[in-house]
Amino acid sequence: MAFSIRLLPITICGPDGQRLGEIRIEDFTERFAVHPITGSVDDVAATWPIALERLLAGASAVGLATASNMGWIFYRFGNAILVHQILFVPGWGGELDAMGNVTRVPPYQCVSDDGSRISEWSTGAEAIRAFLTA
Repeated sequence: MAFSIRLLPITICGPDGQRLGEIRIEDFTERFAVHPITGSVDDVAATWPIALERLLAGASAVGLATASNMGWIFYRFGNAILVHQILFVPGWGGELDAMGNVTRVPPYQCVSDDGSRISEWSTGAEAIRAFLTA
């Protein structure tokens, strides 16, 4: 199993010059914009391993914000980890603190309110542990 999430070098930018991050979950790889919430984009990325450590320590779900309106939610079911990308809009079901940390994660669901399947990617706790200790 393979997993990683990282802030890309400053020389790799999005179309509008924004910093980019990259997540890899098994065969899935996506680049995404990272915007400062408070402080810098480096501060945003520094919160990601902390949240993943909480997940491995027993939290059933954690969120990794990538901007004040977007993030990745990790749901743990035993050793299985399911990941959703989520837009933080009013009524999203979670909560951010003033520093931009996800302090409450919405309950897991695999079907949206309109009946559409929610995109999700799966990995294992071992893959996240390997990433954090590499």
